[in-house]
Amino acid sequence: MTASIVVEWDNARLIAESRPMRMLSALAAELAGVSDVIEVLLVHGGSEQGAEAAAPVLCRERPDLEVIVVDAPGTGYYELKNVGAGRARGELVVFLDCDIVPEPGWLREIVRPFSDESVGVVVGETHVDASTFWTRSLALAWVFEVRTDSSEIVDVREFLANNLAFRTSVALAHPFPIVEGTARGSCVALAKELADAGIAVVANRAAKAAHPPPNGFMRAVERALVHGRDAVVLTDAGVGEFATLRGAVSRIGRILTSAIRDRQRLGLSTAAAPAAALVALGYYGVAVGGALFARLAPAQARRLRL
Repeated sequence: MTASIVVEWDNARLIAESRPMRMLSALAAELAGVSDVIEVLLVHGGSEQGAEAAAPVLCRERPDLEVIVVDAPGTGYYELKNVGAGRARGELVVFLDCDIVPEPGWLREIVRPFSDESVGVVVGETHVDASTFWTRSLALAWVFEVRTDSSEIVDVREFLANNLAFRTSVALAHPFPIVEGTARGSCVALAKELADAGIAVVANRAAKAAHPPPNGFMRAVERALVHGRDAVVLTDAGVGEFATLRGAVSRIGRILTSAIRDRQRLGLSTAAAPAAALVALGYYGVAVGGALFARLAPAQARRLRL
């Protein structure tokens, strides 16, 4: 099957300038010798800084590859993905964010489950780059799982939008819905829509990729506030139980459990694990503050942006 890769370029403004180049270099290595990928579309909403450097990097191993920079002014993160899917010519459309660095073998694994004709969507495993105490602590609390050694393929009902692939027909029939008042809520709404439509979504744990931590302390605070605000909007929209007592207890339990279970995998010493858990709980505490802000001043909370 032929495939198109769609890379949103919105996240480039949130991260260090070197990160998209790391993504492009890793993607170029994945493309080497893979003729089924016929094009890479880099879609931006008006800020294409760095996108012009993509073609020389991606075509280094695949001179026949078509690299297209798509200008979609006024569009946001999820809309850029929908624009890319609408332009894709492949039978599969693979979504990769510009700040996600795929591991070797990622491309092969993200498309492999489509050999089963019943599969409509494949989700990869995205983990936080955890190389410092700060990033290891965030790995306990953030939306991404701690990296595993698993390579199993399992059915899932939830996913994020930074590392996944669709049959193009499914992507066009079920674009990312725009959930007003959220920054990162559309993937939750889409997962529910796909489940209701009976479309099979599987995760291939072998399709691994790394996500950067927030770029500095203030960026982490912004993300936590938005996280909390989005939780309220999604809960009120009926697509989750994120801003409920049950959801809060579940999140705190996950942080404490992960501090014990994943300590060694993250490289945390026995002494450092409790401190990391406190940092993670602090992040979540700021998110709770964002949720309260959304309850008390919903109009003002909607102005929060990433």
